Amino acid sequence: MLTSAASSQSKGSNPVRKYVPVQQTKSTDFKLRAENIEVLKLANLMDNEQPDEPMAELICSNRIDFSKLTPYGAQYALLDHNRVNASIFGESAEVVAVIDHHQPEADDQLYRSADPRLIQVPTGSCASLVTQHFSSALTASDSIPPEMADLLLSAIAIDTGNFKSIAEDGKATESDMTAKQWLKPRSRFAKTLATENSSNLSGSGSTGFKDFYKQLSKIQKDVSTLSSTQLLQRDYKQSEVNGWALGISSVPLALEVWIEEKCGGEWSGFLDGLKEHVESKKLDLGSVLTSAFKPKQSPDRADSSIGPGRRLVLLVTGERRGQISGLIDQELDNLMADQSLQLSPLSTTNKPLLKLEAWTSLHNSSVYTFIVANPSATRKQLTPVLLKLVEKLGRKS
Repeated sequence: MLTSAASSQSKGSNPVRKYVPVQQTKSTDFKLRAENIEVLKLANLMDNEQPDEPMAELICSNRIDFSKLTPYGAQYALLDHNRVNASIFGESAEVVAVIDHHQPEADDQLYRSADPRLIQVPTGSCASLVTQHFSSALTASDSIPPEMADLLLSAIAIDTGNFKSIAEDGKATESDMTAKQWLKPRSRFAKTLATENSSNLSGSGSTGFKDFYKQLSKIQKDVSTLSSTQLLQRDYKQSEVNGWALGISSVPLALEVWIEEKCGGEWSGFLDGLKEHVESKKLDLGSVLTSAFKPKQSPDRADSSIGPGRRLVLLVTGERRGQISGLIDQELDNLMADQSLQLSPLSTTNKPLLKLEAWTSLHNSSVYTFIVANPSATRKQLTPVLLKLVEKLGRKS
């Protein structure tokens, strides 16, 4: 969506080339990210008849079989990804542009001829790099649709916790702050337009961006109505390397709270849902990264001895279980030595965790649970670590 909109404003765009916005998110999954729905309402991109789904012009991966278009010359620009999803676009998909803020693979040899090929790490939000790329072709007096500025500005704010800098233990970099400075005067949040348009900002009634972000943040953190299945799908990304499929779900809820509130306090309920998710996505390795757990300082609580930090759960199941779990067992020391994550085993002296062995035996699966001690670790840091691990399996035959 942002690629096509921004390209139409760029003086360097090919006027003959047609840009079609594509969301890898299924249209039916938009309701899982309520904060995104609020932002899309700013640009009137939600379906009036089905308010939880985007309008038809915003094409989603479940509405068209893109693998059938690839053989006919369709080309792709990747945004917020640096590897094409072959399961959606086909094995022979041609990538001609990449704008991303995730760590590429170690050799970084994919799509070297792409133009642009802008992969910048660290950057808090990919939307900042989109802004950087297309604003460079515009003069100071050039304008863009304010709805586009609203979308980009909101995306950056969501990704960076309202522009909280790295120096403040946030994610915003100089590129994010520069993008903010360029976008805000062009958005409907600009002071000169605030009075005129504030009542139209998604019906928020806000008179400024600060208030609107507070509303988005509150919506984003509220996952109380979502089931385990929906939590796994809510913020999910899938990667493929050498034919192996890796899935990572990022969940804004502590694992212990998740199990207590969504699974009746039973690990088996959590693992049943994760196994179903892994199988439905046809993953070779499924993983979940949760929010940090903060143990209550109470000696009579069973979880009081468990260390604070995010939780990482890996699950392997199916006919390749032996090969993959064998590799993980072999690489455990290397995984825990990686400073980008600072992993340690989640203690199995805790009674609920002792049930893992019985569950894995019953379901022909392997489960690995870790504490992630690095407070700055997110999926951006986890993805290259797991991709490097999966690469060691060689080509899938």
